[in-house]
Amino acid sequence: MTESQKSRRVMDRLRVPPVKWQEVFEAVAAEDRTGFVRDLEALAERATRMAAYFNRRHLGNDHAAAVRKSNSAGTAVRRALGFSYPKQDITF
Repeated sequence: MTESQKSRRVMDRLRVPPVKWQEVFEAVAAEDRTGFVRDLEALAERATRMAAYFNRRHLGNDHAAAVRKSNSAGTAVRRALGFSYPKQDITF
C-alpha cells in the first residue's frame, strides 16, 4: 500500500461518526492496529501544530511567534497522547 493510499484510508476512517467506531476497530486487522494508532497519533500532532500555526498567523503574528505556538501545541498534544520522550520542536 502506498503512503497516499494509507493516508486516504486513515482520513476515510476519521470521517466515521464515533457511534460506529467499534465497527471500524473490528474492520482493522489485529496486526494493523498498532500502525493505525501510530498514524492517528502522528496526524493528531501534525494537525494540532498546523492549526496553531495558522491561527497565530491569521491573528497577525509573525512566523516566529506562530512557530513557538505550534511547538507549544505540539508539546500539549504529545502529553495528552501519553508520550514520555522529549518534545519534538520544529524549527523552520
